[in-house]
Amino acid sequence: SIHLVNQRIVVLVNEDGEANYNIMIEKEVEATTEQVEVDSGMEISIDEWNIENGKVVYYDYASNLLIALDGLNHSGSGDFSLEVFDISTTTSIDRMMASYNEIEYLKNKELKADLVLHVDMVKNQYSFGQNTISINDFNFGFEGFLEVLSDQYNIDISYHGKDNSVKSILSLIPRAYSEDFKDIQAEGNLDFHGEVKGMYSESESKKPSFNLRMSTKNGRIQYPDLPEALDNIRFDLSVENQTGNLEQTVVDFRDVHFEIGDNPIDASVKINNLSDYDLKASINADVDLNNILRIFPVEETELSGRIETDLVIEGVYDTVNHTIPVSGEVIVDNLYYKSKDFQQGFTISSSDVILDDRRIDVKTFEGNIGNSDLSLKGDVQNYIDYVLHKEAILVGEFDFNSEFFDVNEWLAEGSDEVNEKSESDVIEDSLSYSSYKIPQNIDFILESKIKKVLYDNLELNDFSGQVVVRDGAVQFNDVGFNSLGGQFNLAGAYDTKPEDKSSFDFNLDIEKLSIPESYKHFMTVKMLAPIAEIMEGNFSSSFKLKGKLGKD
Repeated sequence: SIHLVNQRIVVLVNEDGEANYNIMIEKEVEATTEQVEVDSGMEISIDEWNIENGKVVYYDYASNLLIALDGLNHSGSGDFSLEVFDISTTTSIDRMMASYNEIEYLKNKELKADLVLHVDMVKNQYSFGQNTISINDFNFGFEGFLEVLSDQYNIDISYHGKDNSVKSILSLIPRAYSEDFKDIQAEGNLDFHGEVKGMYSESESKKPSFNLRMSTKNGRIQYPDLPEALDNIRFDLSVENQTGNLEQTVVDFRDVHFEIGDNPIDASVKINNLSDYDLKASINADVDLNNILRIFPVEETELSGRIETDLVIEGVYDTVNHTIPVSGEVIVDNLYYKSKDFQQGFTISSSDVILDDRRIDVKTFEGNIGNSDLSLKGDVQNYIDYVLHKEAILVGEFDFNSEFFDVNEWLAEGSDEVNEKSESDVIEDSLSYSSYKIPQNIDFILESKIKKVLYDNLELNDFSGQVVVRDGAVQFNDVGFNSLGGQFNLAGAYDTKPEDKSSFDFNLDIEKLSIPESYKHFMTVKMLAPIAEIMEGNFSSSFKLKGKLGKD
């Protein structure tokens, strides 16, 4: 018997396919004609094996595949001395996660599995009997066989759900798998089945065909202590691949319907292949957001308003222009949102957005962020390519207007924390700060006009100018404002492209700035020109600020 208790295993595979567990040194063996007799009478049989409270991490750098298992308990038995025998195993994992290309497919999931494998060493065939696997509350089983041939595998495996419901699907969502999940009232059975069948060969690039079907009708979900339910849930999902070529997979997610209070939501998505994304999709919804929090529990959150959506996508992905045919409109009316992480809250009093295959046209956008009002009008282009490809650039141009913008709302929390810390704490924290990085895949032009800006103890009036966000930098063009009796004109840039070498380069022209007012409001004047405290009059100045930003 073999027992592993509290083991920690980390498997790393580098980009060349070399694994860290392969520690054997290869040595050349000299050829010999000497005959070596082998005693074939010795046999080894494993009565049982056991893993208790294990942790396993596997990361493949080449494929960017990560699998992590915590609380692994596994036991098995089988007589390997026989040519035909059964292997029985029982496995449980407290927490399991898996990601591929930085996309998490599993997170903090619990797994239980009871498997029986019939091994025929003569035929090189491995058959699966009655097997049961549970991921959280989602249960499924499979049967069939895997046959090992000389240079390929013959696979014939079918799988199906076991006593699953709408609640079983919810358990796969990490947030739903909480302490109150067991008290959720859920109705509606879930049908789930599929198969994998055909030859697999790495050398001949053969892959088996596969399919999956999942559907439900008359579903209903209601959280405990909440008055409303998510009602009349239904959907029908099928995934079909008849050739083994992944690009020829058909995904059909049809007849999607559910109701939030009295508001129905209908949607469908069909992708005919994964090469040019021959797509047909639609979503139609008219949602009273007041009902959301009456159905789903979200602590310390306020949400209200209404959203109307009518979107249609039909056609293929244009690889030249990076577009998919889209048409539709999104209308927002009196939306309000506030949470513990967004204490200022924001309001969209009205917004009308038109979408097509090339751009999102913001016809109107009126709202507030905290005490600040804002009005936007403009468009965003290349958004489809931006969603599908990391290197794509999101392009936008907006007219931004505001009567009053309070910058202090976004600074107050951080400054309070600093005031409560000792000097040594602040210095230590400053060493870990890093300058704010401007995304290099954003290209925005904001023509800005703000009647009044409140920043620290300064009041800036009639702020206007052009702000350009492009290629990892923010450029200020012809920016001007009035403050402390004088006129300020600003031009320059904050550039974050070089890693850890963010820089600033500004030209500042000041006309007729009040000397006593500058002493009251600028710490630099107090330090370098304390005589300004007893002076009167105005001054004008032109100067340049240029340099690198440190971690503090």
